Amino acid sequence: MTCMRCLTIIISLALFLSIPCLGQDFLKPVGVGIGTSGITFKSNSEQPINFITRLGIGSGYSLESYDLSLLNTSAITVSPLREESWRLYFGLGFNFFYRQNFRSDDDIYNVNLEFLAPVGIEVFPFKEFRQIGITVETQFGFSRSAVLGLNRYGVLEFTYYFDGKE
Repeated sequence: MTCMRCLTIIISLALFLSIPCLGQDFLKPVGVGIGTSGITFKSNSEQPINFITRLGIGSGYSLESYDLSLLNTSAITVSPLREESWRLYFGLGFNFFYRQNFRSDDDIYNVNLEFLAPVGIEVFPFKEFRQIGITVETQFGFSRSAVLGLNRYGVLEFTYYFDGKE
């Protein structure tokens, strides 16, 4: 079981760090943000097709056990409506969730893969400083663990886009 845990973490980190393989023009300018679902990396907000990946890490502690969780969200989004100060987008992607519960007598872990459909709006509130974006997004997740289920998630996020000019 230890190999399975290591493999799960390695796959999740590989998916999270796969952004540089997408191509330079697709990524300029790249955005880095923080929000309710963790750390975010976004591709160019000025292009009609974008890539978003998020990594969230959580932990919990009680007298009997210690929890560690890892959530990786990756999605490709399309922006059909864009203006100078905002953009509306929707897309397809997946959530990869890993949870490890360390107990005194045994270890419990679970892995869940969920397909999602994000819909959001990103606003650039400062006219002279368009590198800062505020995102409000909802995600509809479809998973099959014991039964087919529909989950809804909300994301609020602040992003800084690095200038792509050389």
